[in-house]
Amino acid sequence: MTEREGTVDFSRYDDTVEQLTDILQNRLGGVGIKSAIFFGSSTFGGNCFTEGVSDLDVCAFTDKIRPENYGEILNEVNENIPHAFLDKPPVVLNDHIAERVEFYLEFPQVNADITIMAPGLPRLNQVHETAAHDSL
Repeated sequence: MTEREGTVDFSRYDDTVEQLTDILQNRLGGVGIKSAIFFGSSTFGGNCFTEGVSDLDVCAFTDKIRPENYGEILNEVNENIPHAFLDKPPVVLNDHIAERVEFYLEFPQVNADITIMAPGLPRLNQVHETAAHDSL
């Protein structure tokens, strides 16, 4: 893998990353998140990430993404994340990429677009990157 030019200095967002970690591990403990990654423009470096405009794209992984658990996951997000942070309420998506729950959080320094899904990309062969969608 090659080094990206102008990498994003995530230390500037330590408070936000700390809050995100608390949300994913503690506030959403019932969702059973096993791991999370950053993806999108923040991983492509400073030439793609525009401070004040770009957000942090976070993909969190759990084995609980199944239709019988959707209501539980949506309730967990709605009940355990302060509404001051929750800019876009959680929604269930099931498209050509994967089954997942998405929501958007606003923080003072930078916003976060959260995706909760099962590990891996089960429909990776069907994913088409567009200018409107960040690449996983």
